[in-house]
Amino acid sequence: MIVCKDIGRSLTRGVIVGADAEHITLGAAISANGHAYSPNFALPTAQARNRVLSDGRTETPDDFLSRGLLIFYRTPAGVELEIMLNWARSYLKETEELRRNGKTMVIFDGYASHLSLRVPNLLRDAGVIVYALPSHSSHSKQPLYVTVFGPMKERAKQIVSTYINNPLNDASKFTVYTACKVFCTAYNLAMTPSNIKAGFQKTGIYPLKPGVLADKTFGISAVQHSDPAAPFADPWVNVHTRFFKDGESLANSAPVARTGSLDTTAGAHVTNASVLAVFQQRHEEKRKKEEASATAALERVRKRIEQEDNRFMATIVAAERAGDRAVGDAERAMLAADRAEAREASAAAAAATATAKAAAVSERARLRAEQRRTRVGETPAYRDRRRLEQKRAARPLAVRRQITRDRSSSWL
Repeated sequence: MIVCKDIGRSLTRGVIVGADAEHITLGAAISANGHAYSPNFALPTAQARNRVLSDGRTETPDDFLSRGLLIFYRTPAGVELEIMLNWARSYLKETEELRRNGKTMVIFDGYASHLSLRVPNLLRDAGVIVYALPSHSSHSKQPLYVTVFGPMKERAKQIVSTYINNPLNDASKFTVYTACKVFCTAYNLAMTPSNIKAGFQKTGIYPLKPGVLADKTFGISAVQHSDPAAPFADPWVNVHTRFFKDGESLANSAPVARTGSLDTTAGAHVTNASVLAVFQQRHEEKRKKEEASATAALERVRKRIEQEDNRFMATIVAAERAGDRAVGDAERAMLAADRAEAREASAAAAAATATAKAAAVSERARLRAEQRRTRVGETPAYRDRRRLEQKRAARPLAVRRQITRDRSSSWL
């Protein structure tokens, strides 16, 4: 259901839904006596949503649904095998007392999850006959589509229109909580015993009326010939021959595709032994292919891991070799450094030796000079001069000043 506030109603046709849209799936089940069994209700997301109200209470979408519904959370919100199995178990529990008096029949459409091998096997083991409707006939042969879902959709449209056109809801959003409330209300209003019984009567399922639908309702196009003189071929002959043979089955030779799905083009008695045998065979073939595919995938993973291990080991070996080269280079560098250090030490020793030799030579030169000075001081002239200087230095100051004055006056 698509809600448009601009025009004040819901839209169901002429609208393209985006991939990010949220879907709610309803799977209902009814019986010819007017009883409705517990339906499936699949909501979006993998786990239950919740919102906290202003008073502290926590709400989830299923709070707006009727009690007894089988609620599932799944993305996208569709009916898958596990959901269908849960419904089948719920149906068997609800019909336990009824099945004690005889067999029951379940009529499905041709949806894949309805006809997965585990579902028919579970129902068959419990004594339930499973029949699949012909393809593209749900609008005429499915009681739910004929008298229940139509009124339910109309009720939902009315509720949505009332909700949107209410001024109090202008600021609110049409959330999954609102959708659950709308669908639950519409479901309860449409799922009445009278509507259910009318569905079985109009489709001719109960009371049984084989001729309730004319052949033209499901007419098959006749084979066209360019030659007007060519004989006319009845398109129903091959269908009747292929599917409606004598025997216990309502449709004794329904084909099973290579993928393991059942071809229900003209309807099929799914729990018939011959159909289930082929079904089981296809299932085993599919399982073997899946196992072979899984084995091949594991082998590819093993080879890839082995290749990665080999590349890793090669990297390690290369690193070790590079490390060995680095160690050799380091050793050579250390040897060169040792040699350079030895040369520096030798040069320092030579410099120290040269300094010592220079100091020794300087000392010898000083001693020789001192010796020469000593020898010069011992000459008679040097001794006389030294005595004169000593004598002059020993004169009193007044005498030295008088001598200086006398020498000055004599010069004048």
